[in-house]
Amino acid sequence: MFPWAVVLSLILLILNFNSNAQTIEDSFSIQQIEEIVVTGGVTPHSARQSVYQIRSIGQETIKLHGASRLQDVLATETNIRFNQDLATGGSNMSMQGLAGQNVKILIDGVPMIGRQGTNNEININQIDINTIQRVEIVEGPMSVIYGADALAGVINIITKKAVEGKYDLTARIQEETVNNAYGWPAGIHQESMTGGIAKKDLFAKINLSRNEFGGYQGSATGRDFQWHPKTQYMAGTILGVDKIKTSAHYRLDWTNENIFNPGIPTSNIANDQNYITNRWMHQFQLDHNVSTKIKLNTAFSFTHFSRNVESTTFNVTTQDRRLSLGTDSQDTTIFNGFTGRILLPIVINKSISLLPGVDVNIESGRGGRIQAGTHTIKDAGFILSGELKLSDKLQIKPGLRMIYNSVYHAPAAIPSLNTRWNISSKSNIKLSYGRGFRAPSLRELYFSFFDSNHAVVGNTNLKSELSNSFSGSWSWILKNSGPKEVSLSLNGFYNSIDNLINFGQNAANPLEVTYINIDHYKTKGLTGQLQSKAEKLSLNFTASYTGRYNQLYTEDQATNAFVWSPEGSLSINYNFQKNKFSIGLFQKYTGKTPYYETVLVDSKQIIHQAILKDYFWSDLTLNKSINTRLSISTGVRNLFNIKQVANSSLAGNGVHTNANSLAVGYGRSLFLILNYNIIK
Repeated sequence: MFPWAVVLSLILLILNFNSNAQTIEDSFSIQQIEEIVVTGGVTPHSARQSVYQIRSIGQETIKLHGASRLQDVLATETNIRFNQDLATGGSNMSMQGLAGQNVKILIDGVPMIGRQGTNNEININQIDINTIQRVEIVEGPMSVIYGADALAGVINIITKKAVEGKYDLTARIQEETVNNAYGWPAGIHQESMTGGIAKKDLFAKINLSRNEFGGYQGSATGRDFQWHPKTQYMAGTILGVDKIKTSAHYRLDWTNENIFNPGIPTSNIANDQNYITNRWMHQFQLDHNVSTKIKLNTAFSFTHFSRNVESTTFNVTTQDRRLSLGTDSQDTTIFNGFTGRILLPIVINKSISLLPGVDVNIESGRGGRIQAGTHTIKDAGFILSGELKLSDKLQIKPGLRMIYNSVYHAPAAIPSLNTRWNISSKSNIKLSYGRGFRAPSLRELYFSFFDSNHAVVGNTNLKSELSNSFSGSWSWILKNSGPKEVSLSLNGFYNSIDNLINFGQNAANPLEVTYINIDHYKTKGLTGQLQSKAEKLSLNFTASYTGRYNQLYTEDQATNAFVWSPEGSLSINYNFQKNKFSIGLFQKYTGKTPYYETVLVDSKQIIHQAILKDYFWSDLTLNKSINTRLSISTGVRNLFNIKQVANSSLAGNGVHTNANSLAVGYGRSLFLILNYNIIK
């Protein structure tokens, strides 16, 4: 299936490339419309002119995906993978071969807090897809600007703002099957409404959403579900003022999620659980032009996050439900997080600018699963970055972050260096280096979690992570003529981490899992991307090859130091402009992923190479504008009906596996979306 995608992409690219008889040199124009991004910079700038490697997923692409959650959009991006925790309903992400604790998730530049705290994996499916304007992905070290947990990169979710001088109202309804199941509550049911107004210097926006996922039974029987039912309610508002010298806004977001885990009856009694999440996230941001050369940028946020586990006993015969009185059957875990950032960009002259700033983060956690009461971690960083334009072609951005951590001794400073060299008006090279420091999080130090699928305890003896990360890219515009553009880019990265924090067996109790330090861990890889954009057709083909360090290599030199896994993605969008109709194809190939494990065979411990099988994921979507206000979208998600991916592990079943397989989907689904939009 993947070869035909490659062939199709090349054919379409050639047809688009040859549709104009002009030469590359004659057709190039510097008046191209460039992608504007904000991540990593104080003011908006073009992705091409940024020193960082940034890719942006815009609102039209999100709409064409027909996405009911953010994972639907990111799952077909290369170098990004998801791991489903069917027991807790979580969806954890990895990037560049590194787990989610090394990927910073931001909402309008402010860090998120999830059920594992700030510095651990964030379930991005708890973000309202209907509020997203675009998603900016920065691959590579961003530790100086955003902290050491941004080693693999940053995903910044930019939310929608009110349209200047107008009011807008959008209503959206989405219905989707879950495999072949649909009804009530089976299937996916999503309703949302957003509205905004911007008059004179004031603006406001509000959003409301409800998502219901009926669950997927799969191979489970009786009352059991393989994918648990889930209901989400989301609401938010933003109020602000935008004047010539000063702009400020306050934003409030609320998320409520309830995941239902039904138990298997024993003597007509089932032990059921509800995992209930509540998140209140407050943001206040202010930008002020002190003078023509000095600006003030501030951002403050406070998040209150709670996750409750409510256990009940249910009599399947009498339908009687009561609270469970068992030990640890009821639990509330609470995280509070404060983030404050003050930046003072200073333009000295056209060649030199400085960016001093302060970044403060305070996190506290308490609850039945946080050992020994309430714990607090304080982290502060003084940021000093600069930008030197040595010539019209060469730009250098050095940076330094001085760190204070209340729990762990941090290095005096961690540096970074980013450069961009414009070889010509059509080609540039970007190189990046970043040093990283990450202290263990509250969860890794103090968390304790036991149920039928988990036995996890924290480790207060953990060491801090120290890392070095390198990345580089070369991009080349092959053709640019009016709306037509063809570009090529090559990217590479190398990450080396000392004392990487990961799961491991508890030496004091082999039946428990705890957090351990891995002396050395590395990832490296290459990515190539080919893009073609025209008035009607856009095409994006990306291929990557990622190596993950074999942690058992030092014990057995006969094994390989790195195990490699390929990926490839293809997206095609064709717009029939006269008919106001578009079609989109999003396909990703996730190649075989080998890894080494230690297992007992005939009472002897051996090193075994296991392989997670390759698979294809494909979404096909159709979008039709009925009139200026009403549009309809329909399509097929998971076209190849993927559910489980075979795993040749000999270590037995784990939390994420079932009969030596990994759950990646609940099968082929159909969706229908009605979208009504008014702008006046």
